[in-house]
Amino acid sequence: DAAPDIPIIANLGASHIIGASGVENASKAISMVEADALAVHLNLLQEIIQPEGSSSFKGLLDALTNLVDQLDVPVIVKEIGVGISKETAALLEATGIAGIDVAGLGGTNWAIIEGYRSQEGSLMRSLARTFETWGIPTPASIIEAVSATEKAFIIGSGGVRSGLDASKCIILGAKYSGAALPFLRAYYDGGKPAVLRLLNKFVIEMKTTLALSGASNLAQFRRRKRYLLKGRLLDWVLSRGLMKRVPQNTENF
Repeated sequence: DAAPDIPIIANLGASHIIGASGVENASKAISMVEADALAVHLNLLQEIIQPEGSSSFKGLLDALTNLVDQLDVPVIVKEIGVGISKETAALLEATGIAGIDVAGLGGTNWAIIEGYRSQEGSLMRSLARTFETWGIPTPASIIEAVSATEKAFIIGSGGVRSGLDASKCIILGAKYSGAALPFLRAYYDGGKPAVLRLLNKFVIEMKTTLALSGASNLAQFRRRKRYLLKGRLLDWVLSRGLMKRVPQNTENF
């Protein structure tokens, strides 16, 4: 009621939409918060490490297709800290989902969090440490997902710490950008006023990025597609054959 124009997204793990009760579970999650959309998170690594986890995702693509057909709200698929490859993005889009949140490596990683829940010296704590660098970094994952999709929108998240980071997600092809840790820290340190200050800071940083890029709005900013790929990200794009989807009129960004 306080923010009627802000969409509310229900959240459900992939294992909970598989099987006969999948649509029912999704419908309950949506009705609980009167959601405008449902996000299904792909968290296989987390489920493997989680003591009470379910690591069977067999039938997931069929379950997603069924959800899209049965639900009255859009379905979004998101990762939990390891990113989305172009191959996975293509399979997901074929189910009819509305969008993909890449949640790439570099931000909050729920597999690592599950490791901290396990006892020191346990197999699961060790497993989490072994795989703490497993995944696709957020910038690479955005380029991967954008290269493999035509209709599904892409959300860039995972390590976004400023409005400049959010702008970089958008220039790489994401329609939206998301962040969690900075806002959780702000709330922990200063409550609601601190969150509002941080939101304002993000907005100013994004507006500044647009101004410095010669764009008056986001639509114009997206069309410009001027940036420089270098180092490990450039190596990634080249090795994965993604350069044909990256604009060639690049400038330093």
